[in-house]
Amino acid sequence: MNNKNYKSSLTSKEKEEIKSFLLGAAFAWKKTHENEYFTLQNLMGGANFYWNDTPAMKIYQMYTINYGLENASLEDREEINNACIKAAGKYAGRLLAQVMREKNELFISSRNGWSNCYKWKN
Repeated sequence: MNNKNYKSSLTSKEKEEIKSFLLGAAFAWKKTHENEYFTLQNLMGGANFYWNDTPAMKIYQMYTINYGLENASLEDREEINNACIKAAGKYAGRLLAQVMREKNELFISSRNGWSNCYKWKN
């Protein structure tokens, strides 16, 4: 798996769409989990793992191109797909962190181990 030579990246417009989507997810979190911290895992992982039909899917697609998933042998596809998922999650986490910094009047930020945590300010 060679991921050193990126062939694809997101446009500024795509990044802004994803950031708007993540902010919307944070708003939705507040409706059902008021006063609770959240991480990207809460918003986009677990039951929310399937990013199909969301702007965030473009992140995963970018990594499938960068990591050569389409041209990979059958025996390598699972490993490469897992690497794409992991890389997409990290990238989405960085975009969420940007959103939280840009909207710092609305959010409290904290750190829990390796994850950034956020909570709505009251």
